[in-house]
Amino acid sequence: MGGRLLRYVGLPLLGASPFRSKVTCRCQAQHAGQDICLCSICSAKGADNRASGSTLLRRRMSPIWSNSCTGGMTMNDLFLKVDGVREEPEAMTWSINSALQRNKVYTSTGDNGGRAEFRNEWAKLMRKESEPYRQPAFSVSDDQHCAAIGRISDELSRRFGKYLSDGRLRFGTSQKAFNLYLKYLWAMGVAAMPPHCPIDRVVLERLGIDACWTKSDSRDEYMEWINEIRKRVQVAEWENEVWLRWRLSNSGF
Repeated sequence: MGGRLLRYVGLPLLGASPFRSKVTCRCQAQHAGQDICLCSICSAKGADNRASGSTLLRRRMSPIWSNSCTGGMTMNDLFLKVDGVREEPEAMTWSINSALQRNKVYTSTGDNGGRAEFRNEWAKLMRKESEPYRQPAFSVSDDQHCAAIGRISDELSRRFGKYLSDGRLRFGTSQKAFNLYLKYLWAMGVAAMPPHCPIDRVVLERLGIDACWTKSDSRDEYMEWINEIRKRVQVAEWENEVWLRWRLSNSGF
């Protein structure tokens, strides 16, 4: 992750004017006319020296990124900003929508009323399963985390199978929604760093893995992907940087 994505995202420099002067950031690179650097050095963990906006819970549970090139914003702040997520209901909606996007989850004959009930129950189950993750001292194993993903998948498949393709909410779809929801909670400072990250096309391509998360219904395959990430760095932080680089390079920010 040594490469740099340099793109204007509407975040003014402290004491500097974008597009007028060069900026020397923590990695000592000269970013002419740019006001943000997401390189691994600039995004290194540092002390929480932001002037305001941090609660005690956020300081204790969320990794703080010291980056003078973002006007004091953390990587998690950037993640929430580019998605426009401010509150938990928005995080839930984005998590489910992201898992459904470009994904054949429903049968072609499913009615809208049944799909709406399915989504509502999905949200209830994810909120229930996320409760332990909100505890400061909570520690979860891979087996426990996969069990939570599986419970969501199995319960929704049992109750709403007639609306779902092949009668199931696949494990790959369940992990995408639940892991993304936990990522939002982490970024908002109300949950600890997730043990895993959302696995999707962007992540698999970055890993060089030829697989399709939308078609996967295998816990073992999912853990192979997670363990491949672990060979490189800490899972949640690695995925956050990969995703931000992709999102900023493919958006109007």
